[in-house]
Amino acid sequence: MTRVAVIGASGHGKKVADALRVLGHTVVGYLDTFKPAGTAVGPDAVLGSDAEIAELAERHAIEAVVVGIGDNATRVAVAARIAAAAPHVRFLDVVHPAAHVAAGTSFGGGVVVMPGAVVSVDCALGAHSLIDTGASLDHDSVLGDGASLAPGAVVGGGTTIGTCTAIGIGATVIHGRSIDEHTVVGAGAVVVRDLPSHVVAYGVPAAVARSRAEGERYL
Repeated sequence: MTRVAVIGASGHGKKVADALRVLGHTVVGYLDTFKPAGTAVGPDAVLGSDAEIAELAERHAIEAVVVGIGDNATRVAVAARIAAAAPHVRFLDVVHPAAHVAAGTSFGGGVVVMPGAVVSVDCALGAHSLIDTGASLDHDSVLGDGASLAPGAVVGGGTTIGTCTAIGIGATVIHGRSIDEHTVVGAGAVVVRDLPSHVVAYGVPAAVARSRAEGERYL
């Protein structure tokens, strides 16, 4: 199978590496900005920084990468750096075998779908988007580039989730809603109305609590 490096050696990166092993890929190791080369991370090790991707890809015969960073804006920014520095290294889509992805689903590249997740028919998953453990995206929905559904999040059919927007743990979005880009929906919230970009919303029903700067941390 494919020789893959995981970008990011924290919790989400370890989950991605586990999914890759279950799928039969060879996990070459991690690239991480904050942990020195040689640091052990479970059964694998840090090879170096993502800034060294071109050199490390040649040295370790890396064929593909997955950006295993939980923060949406950071994940997209790092992916852009990798693509510019090593255009010959492809971004691998990772769909855990314990997930269900229906026919007609399109993938933008570097997508991760974790165990127990369900993607219904005719959905579109943007580049570097994430559907985490036990989350679901119903029919004819769009998950934008870098957007994420946290564990247990439920999104109804015909819904659009914008670029880098994050739907929190256990949150629910009813069918046909639109949530614009770079918005965060808090854990356990219930979204019954459309939400604009660059806000934080939570509660039952979800209401906008404040504005949010693009790239502001939420994890």
